[in-house]
Amino acid sequence: MPDEDTASSFARRGERLTPIDRSKEILPWRRAEGMTRCFLAWMPISAFPARESERQWLLRFTTILGDHLKKAYEVEPHVFLEFKTATAVNDEFLRNSRKFMPLAGLGRHPGAVMPAMPSDQKYKELMEGKGEFHVEDYIADYCYWFLVQATERQCKLFQGLGGMSIAYWKPDPKTKPPDFRIPAQHQNHELFQEFDVKGMAAGGCAMRDGFLTKSKQIVGAGLKSSVQSESIAFMLPLLTASEVFGLPEQELKAYFELFDVYLRESPSDAGMLLASKHDLEETLVAVLEEMRESDPEPGTKV
Repeated sequence: MPDEDTASSFARRGERLTPIDRSKEILPWRRAEGMTRCFLAWMPISAFPARESERQWLLRFTTILGDHLKKAYEVEPHVFLEFKTATAVNDEFLRNSRKFMPLAGLGRHPGAVMPAMPSDQKYKELMEGKGEFHVEDYIADYCYWFLVQATERQCKLFQGLGGMSIAYWKPDPKTKPPDFRIPAQHQNHELFQEFDVKGMAAGGCAMRDGFLTKSKQIVGAGLKSSVQSESIAFMLPLLTASEVFGLPEQELKAYFELFDVYLRESPSDAGMLLASKHDLEETLVAVLEEMRESDPEPGTKV
């Protein structure tokens, strides 16, 4: 315990002897105080798909969080949607595919293996009407990465359904799109009204992002090699709160070489996870304060 002189010295300089308790200021987020190897917080969601009020709150939160993260850490958001969620909203997904340019990859929980196809014996039993066939038992956790960065529109459509992740990382210089100008006389053409042509050009350049190769090396570590796994464009970690706590330090550190910040809808945790290699407590306080100040209906909660 500091002696009296030391305590007086801290007081004169306006410094605290104990850490500030920000737990109430970051509600509805709850920080995992026991996690010291990264920043980890959880927020409850009533159910997936989420209520409309929760989806609207999440949209505002994600938009403002992205602005703060870009200013503080120069990172950009990359939206991923799990295959099983995309199929549940298939029409909306297909309707926007040309605009968002989804690239298929693999989502992987730590240590997960690619599911094997039914054995000959299983096929025989099914043909004889014995047992039930569930196709999801034989499909890996595939996911899509939207190469076009249109986070707000993508969140409006797909956030709150239970299968979206947003990873934030610094731009790879190799992905910088060519600088081109659309002539003024063509800017009102229906093509440019319907499509973000510059965004799509940037999306094409995203195929040069080092994330693709690096993610397979890191997330795919220990995965048995096969034609199926080798043909995958990228891999994204699918993490639950317990998995983050249980990860070996080296593996957790490797994930944060892929991205700085990780925001995921986690149905098994009944909420949202926010993990980062940066301490985001002050950022959360600032984001939530901004949301409260701009809330058209004071007191609105998720």
